Amino acid sequence: MAGTILISDEKGLAVSTKDFDYFTKRIEVPLANLDQVLFDEVYAPYNEGGMTFISAEELGKKSFGIFSQAVKKAYFDSTKEECFVKYQELWDELIKIVQEDERCDLNMKSSD
Repeated sequence: MAGTILISDEKGLAVSTKDFDYFTKRIEVPLANLDQVLFDEVYAPYNEGGMTFISAEELGKKSFGIFSQAVKKAYFDSTKEECFVKYQELWDELIKIVQEDERCDLNMKSSD
């Protein structure tokens, strides 16, 4: 099995189930802390539908900006973990997909 973090209808990060669990656990805390309603929306397919994906596809620019902040915080928090090296390439890919989205704010894009 596998899981996906959907960013848009054309872009997302498809990973193994184990990797999906890793990413969803790290993104959920900063996202819920920033905006619980947004967290519920993004994680609804996973938490309510039992599906192995979360989705930022339908988010407007403001909500996507909050989502991108949560991803960025999750990334930086993860850099402190011993296992980060194992996931760095996937993190880089996810950050790139988020940054390339037209809804992404400039703060996310300028933090390379």
